Amino acid sequence: MIVTRGRWATRLLFAAVVVAVVVVGVKLSNDDVAPLPLVAGVLAGCAVWWFATDAGAAASAVRWTEPEEYPAHYTRGDPAASYLRRLCDEATTRGRRTSPAAPAALQDAVRRLVQDRLDQRPLRGLPALETLPPPLERYLRSDPAPRLGTADLDHIVTSIEEL
Repeated sequence: MIVTRGRWATRLLFAAVVVAVVVVGVKLSNDDVAPLPLVAGVLAGCAVWWFATDAGAAASAVRWTEPEEYPAHYTRGDPAASYLRRLCDEATTRGRRTSPAAPAALQDAVRRLVQDRLDQRPLRGLPALETLPPPLERYLRSDPAPRLGTADLDHIVTSIEEL
């Protein structure tokens, strides 16, 4: 357990208050006190107390454990994901020159992906779908394949994820 400067300042302030209270109490009882041994005794007592509390806190601190499930991160080396991302970038309308075949290639990739998702539904214990979501259905049936805007592409990807 790491003890910060603020904690040390609080501890030293506490020790100074204890010394001041003892000195005032002794002065009120008309006795004399040697300040150096008093300060040394208070600091020694506080040091033992602080060591015990810090050691107890360090002994009971929660240790790092492995998570039950690691989060899935995007792997840059995944060729299928890079191909789909490149197709999406080429097929969207971003004001730059792209291949005229890019929208058709993206539509074919989306069609295969949707078919894979539909084939996997019974394996995941989900009922078969009668119809696809309307934006996805329109996109897959359009001929020639339209050049999509980013918002349209987001709707289509969301529809595929919901399958």
